[in-house]
Amino acid sequence: MSHSQHFLCHSDLVQSTGVLFSLMGPFVSPGVSDLLVVYAQRLDVYRLETAVAATDAVVLHLLHSFPLAGVAESASLVYVKKKTCPCLALTFAAAKLVLVRFDAETASLVTMSLHNFEEDGMGLGTALQGDRIGRTQFQGLASVPIAKADPDNRCMGLLLYSDQVVLLPLDDNAATAHVIDDDDEDDETNYEDPSLKLEDRARAEQYASTLATFGLNTVAGRAFILRLKEIGIHGKVIDMAFLDGYLEPTLMVLHEESDKQATVGRYAMGYNTCSLTVLSINLATGMHPKIWSIMQLPSDASAVTACPAPLGGAVITTQNAFLYFNQNQYFGLSTNSIADSIMDTTKLPLHRSLLLPDESLLLTNARLSPFHAIDEMLVSLANGKLYVLSLPSHKSLRQTGYYGNAVCQMMLRPLCDETFTTCTSLAVDSTSQMIFLGTRDGNSQLLTYTNDVLQAPAADASSLQPEVEAAPVPVPDDLDSDGEEIYLYGRLLDAPSSAADASASKESMAASLAKAFPSYTVRIVDELASIGQVTAMDMGLDLEEDDETTTVPRDELVLGGGFLHRSSLSVVHRGIRPVVTTEAELDGCRMLWTIYGRPDATDGHDPTAHKYVVLSLKNKTMVLKTGDEMEPIEDEASCGMYLEGPTLAMANLLSHRRIVQVFKLGIRLLEETADGVLECTQEIPLDADLDCGGLGVDDTIVVVAVDVLDPYLVLLLSDGSIRLVAADPSDMDLTVVHPEVHRSSAESNVTALCLFHDWSQVFAPRAATVTPSESVDMEDDDDDTIDRLVAEEEELEEIYNVSASHTASTHVEAATYAAQPMLSEASATKPLFCAVCDDSGTLNIYALPDFELVASYPGLHLAPQSLLNVVDMPNAFPPVGLTPTEATRKTALYSPIADLNIHRVGPSDARNGQLVAQMVLVVYMANGDLILYAASPDGSFAKQHAQCITRGLALKKETTAVHVKQALKLFRYPMLCRYSNVGGHSGIFFRGVSPMWIHNARGRVGLTPMAVPTSRRSAVPVLGWTEFQHWNCPTGFMYYHSDGVLRVCEWPSNANVVGHGQCVLQKVPLASTIHHVVYVPCTGAGAVQEALKTPTYAVVVSKSIVPPFEEDEKVEDVVEAEDDGYTAPKPGEVLDNLTYADYTGVMEEQYELRLIQHSAACEWKPEGVFSLPFERHETVLSVQIMYLADMPNILPADWKIKRKPYVVIGTGIVGPNGEDENGKGRLLVYEIDYAQYTNAQGVTGSKVPKLKLTYAKEHKQGAISMVKQLGIYVLAAVGSKLIVYELKNSQLVGCAFFDAQLYIVSLNVIKATYIVYGDIYKGVYFLKWSPTEKRLVLLAKDFEHLALSTADVSVLDTRLGIVAADMLSNVHTMQFAPGNIESRGGQRLLRTADFHVGARVTSMLRKRLLESKVTTYVTLLATSEGSLGVLTPVHEKTFRRLYTLQSIMINALPHNAGLNPREFRQAPHTRQTGRPDAWCSWKAKKAFLDMAVIGRFIDLDYVAQRELARCIGTTSEMVLHNLLELQRSALFL
Repeated sequence: MSHSQHFLCHSDLVQSTGVLFSLMGPFVSPGVSDLLVVYAQRLDVYRLETAVAATDAVVLHLLHSFPLAGVAESASLVYVKKKTCPCLALTFAAAKLVLVRFDAETASLVTMSLHNFEEDGMGLGTALQGDRIGRTQFQGLASVPIAKADPDNRCMGLLLYSDQVVLLPLDDNAATAHVIDDDDEDDETNYEDPSLKLEDRARAEQYASTLATFGLNTVAGRAFILRLKEIGIHGKVIDMAFLDGYLEPTLMVLHEESDKQATVGRYAMGYNTCSLTVLSINLATGMHPKIWSIMQLPSDASAVTACPAPLGGAVITTQNAFLYFNQNQYFGLSTNSIADSIMDTTKLPLHRSLLLPDESLLLTNARLSPFHAIDEMLVSLANGKLYVLSLPSHKSLRQTGYYGNAVCQMMLRPLCDETFTTCTSLAVDSTSQMIFLGTRDGNSQLLTYTNDVLQAPAADASSLQPEVEAAPVPVPDDLDSDGEEIYLYGRLLDAPSSAADASASKESMAASLAKAFPSYTVRIVDELASIGQVTAMDMGLDLEEDDETTTVPRDELVLGGGFLHRSSLSVVHRGIRPVVTTEAELDGCRMLWTIYGRPDATDGHDPTAHKYVVLSLKNKTMVLKTGDEMEPIEDEASCGMYLEGPTLAMANLLSHRRIVQVFKLGIRLLEETADGVLECTQEIPLDADLDCGGLGVDDTIVVVAVDVLDPYLVLLLSDGSIRLVAADPSDMDLTVVHPEVHRSSAESNVTALCLFHDWSQVFAPRAATVTPSESVDMEDDDDDTIDRLVAEEEELEEIYNVSASHTASTHVEAATYAAQPMLSEASATKPLFCAVCDDSGTLNIYALPDFELVASYPGLHLAPQSLLNVVDMPNAFPPVGLTPTEATRKTALYSPIADLNIHRVGPSDARNGQLVAQMVLVVYMANGDLILYAASPDGSFAKQHAQCITRGLALKKETTAVHVKQALKLFRYPMLCRYSNVGGHSGIFFRGVSPMWIHNARGRVGLTPMAVPTSRRSAVPVLGWTEFQHWNCPTGFMYYHSDGVLRVCEWPSNANVVGHGQCVLQKVPLASTIHHVVYVPCTGAGAVQEALKTPTYAVVVSKSIVPPFEEDEKVEDVVEAEDDGYTAPKPGEVLDNLTYADYTGVMEEQYELRLIQHSAACEWKPEGVFSLPFERHETVLSVQIMYLADMPNILPADWKIKRKPYVVIGTGIVGPNGEDENGKGRLLVYEIDYAQYTNAQGVTGSKVPKLKLTYAKEHKQGAISMVKQLGIYVLAAVGSKLIVYELKNSQLVGCAFFDAQLYIVSLNVIKATYIVYGDIYKGVYFLKWSPTEKRLVLLAKDFEHLALSTADVSVLDTRLGIVAADMLSNVHTMQFAPGNIESRGGQRLLRTADFHVGARVTSMLRKRLLESKVTTYVTLLATSEGSLGVLTPVHEKTFRRLYTLQSIMINALPHNAGLNPREFRQAPHTRQTGRPDAWCSWKAKKAFLDMAVIGRFIDLDYVAQRELARCIGTTSEMVLHNLLELQRSALFL
């Protein structure tokens, strides 16, 4: 490995947002249905809360999020070992199966079973036999394992390599499954089958013993493999499913017929290339006889969906029809006219749905799921419509009321008229009547549906449930054999002549169908924000050029994703960017507070809005009165407030009837008079005795910290003592108490304290048991309040627990996890507690007003993963470190606690806040770390992983104990500021080196940065912060910047926090497929620059339109000939007797370019200010903004002065004749101009940009796939050539060319001299442009072919790395090293690193880090799974340190589902990556850091951090410093 090697670190800014799979089931706790959403490399568990009337209510409550070191290929829920909660079965490539379950005690995933059938499916030793029969032949669809579970949870089936099925017995079958041995005595029951392969007994016993060493029991029996080729299934397996209602596991396999391959040439002989085979599997003997099969199914059959018992059978989904099969039944439902032409209707008759007589549907990507009724299925189609498929059953017979006119037909009807997203996974919960549509193209939606016709209660519905008789439908006795066949195949029968049927036949068909098939009302109740499959990406500015109220950084990343009506622009930037409404310059402010006025004021001021703003300056206190403008109070002399010095704390007391002020000399209680004057009603001096109404503090003791929460104040003094001040609601005065504090040791000293409400009702029951019976009247009132709260808690427990019909064990297990709802924000009786922390790291919770100890949590200064209450468990100590022995020994002082706060974090009650919000403990350490803990119902606190470093960048020495004691004697304003309503959320704001919001959008607490300008005076940019309620700034906030600016801000609208809370996503729907996004900078002539002051983007979109089929146009296509004499033949009709109208779904893409502007943040205009349509059949392949000068022989110095902005577009023409027509393209050059319009009222608007065509040329050599600016020239990829153009006299004149290989998909220019282009199958090429000679010179290329998707460059100082992404989701780093002997004299690009991203990279963008000391360019990666990553170049010394740490952490830390990150990140090599041999694994170059692994170091406790750092010979501070440097590389957003 050379010294100049380029090292990179991969980190995810936004995790994958595209949903792969979604499941409904009681995964977390029994009796409560949860939603499991599987993303690429992540599993999220949601609780479906009650849908409320608020439009922005949170219904999808995020309970847990688990990262996965792999991309799941399939997911299903199975029950094992009679568990009340199911296990989740996940499969991973190439042949891995993992069973995991949720552990409520540790709130983590527990791996139940691990299986790897890679060697079993291929045969032992095949990995060592070369590429001919090695692993590398199993790529693409052949390596996707599909797992299906038996409906009765007896076994699981895993499809391997498209021709083998592994049967894995589950539950009791694991113990009773009989394994065939040679020593069995009963030979009559043993059968040897050549297609059956058993695992080795010793191997199974070894696996069971290994599990036993970890305290686990085996949940699966010995698996065996069915060789499908050996039982007559030679074709490709399309799908499979287990049927319901059979005594033995019955597997239905949809596959191609052995001698009929579904190829395009095969369609000339017919479309019947698929078949069904049903196998009955005996888990005891391993026999699997074929019980029935169906041949000659259409070739477009794509999926098998099993129907639940008692109906049974399965529905086969094809492109044009639904086919229902059971052992003695068949029913067919066609959705368009093509189905009747491509299927043999004599053997498989089809019918149209009577509820959709004239509508033609295409069942592409249709998703089916069992619906509300037992004989109904919900269908989601690609057009966003939802339909209900009614299956044949006795219930449908009784509903129609007669045997005539379509007996037992399948019916397809629309669920509603609305259009939703096109889902890739469909999940239905009939209990809560909710539908989840998970998609990869945009926002996933949660729907709720209600029956419009039948509004019967649940009891009536349950009474009607048993009326559905078991399937199959029996044949009537009066039918002969012919009649039986007609009945089974669904043909029309004569209507019976009974009186009842005759009367029913008189009923109209419409009324009968409306009665049998009710309609539903569907509405969207929640959405999961998603970027979609990214198609384009560019970096722009978020505010206008002349805007003075800017925040830095101002860059925003705009991505285009989605398809058709799901498409939208996604704006991503780091952290919350507040919308600044007002700002003013102010010098010397230390802290600020907002105060409410008296609730019964008569001056017309809104009592719910803040009336006063109090600013604590260095030598005085300033009071501002809010109104139309904020102005100082008129008469400061008559004000009873202390204004001669700084204020320590300010707040409202006694329901806003009093105001309390804490300053250095004492405490004042203020009252606002009717005239609006603040009068002092009581003053408590600092040095007076407690008996005389003072605080009883000596002159040498000062106040260190203050916290106020109505009706209490708590003061921390420099001697470590505490003063509690209580406000009496009857006398309206203050009472001082000197409470006794429990000390963990004689030398311990209190360092931080806070007051808080017990929102989660964790300490209220404990306080009720601790409080003595002989108490004063106030204490008795508090006891009554607590008793009532306990009673309310029991009532809520009855409401939210599982129904009484479940067993007692189910009740206990559900109650152990089910958390009580939060107290209401409007509740007037919220119990109050005080949290006190000392320098030994012990956190004590005291009940007020008696200051009785109710809970104690030691070891907080070690940042453990959980805090345990030693009052309940006297010998408990939080486990720290990597080994259990660390929990028993006392550790040294790591870092004292500087501040702490406990508060409710989550949305408001109107948005389901009582169910979604959490009570969070936030701890601010003296070293700058911010640690989050969430309260649990059992009284413990669980650490919340944020993967965010809040320390300063400077590497400091460790603080000694002497300095710590000196710092404890100085007053400090709180670093943690709680708020009750900012943007509809409550939480805590951290004003530190990196200002953070402790935010909870859906139930998961995280750290979200706030973008503020960097400070020139102080290391802490935000010196003061407070929430601000005003009519001009509802639910806003104020903060004072250390540079001397006071800003009034609002929370940005339409802001979705994603990616560990670090990034914010804002969506701009366009309802058109986005292909390209390019930012137009503010440059050009005076008027053009004025038009571009508003941020402008050139966006290329396309809409699907119905092609105009005119006879004249078709004749013209035939007559028109090419220049070379070739005439394209007329396309023949594929099917006879069909017209153009019968071809459902045949659409054309009409491309269009829009100039879209947004005047302010989130105020986008999707329709654009200018639109440019393109010709029919023309596809836009590339768009670039270039700066050109239309002058011959121009010098570079003159070009920089006289250049103008142009939009250069490369297109390709895809004609209707396909491959029979030569490829063509156009190169278009548009000059950016401006326009100014006048409306109907005669008002002239502002200048807006427009495009003016300058040059257009059609190329018959091929499409123009890429265009790029090369200095003063234009570089274009025309077909398989690179051509350099020069703009002269409004003409592009070619001056140089270079012959490429196949098709150029990526083009990059470096310093107008070097060119990096990527060929779709031939890898990367590195060229040099010589402007004097006007020629392109090949410097080096990648000798190993690579299936390339995109490429870019990465720069660190003098090192250049070429980053290339391939079709297999890998990223390769290449370097141009002429001095290396392996480069063959510089002709070869050296591959220096490989990394597996896990999702296909669709777009790359490089961005320069301006704050870096050396030249540094990071590379942004956008993927097809809706994720956004960044590749950061790192120095070799940092890489060596962190890579060693990464290797140790992979081995030392547990990983979810037993997945190995090292194996996952190793790039798989095939022929597409240029390394087809089976010995290529050692060729992988290890020069990548994985932030998903080393980022976990941030959330470890301090003992574990020091252990890991000691293993690599460094300190934890140095490792965190390196990680902070990598974290700051994303600050450009």
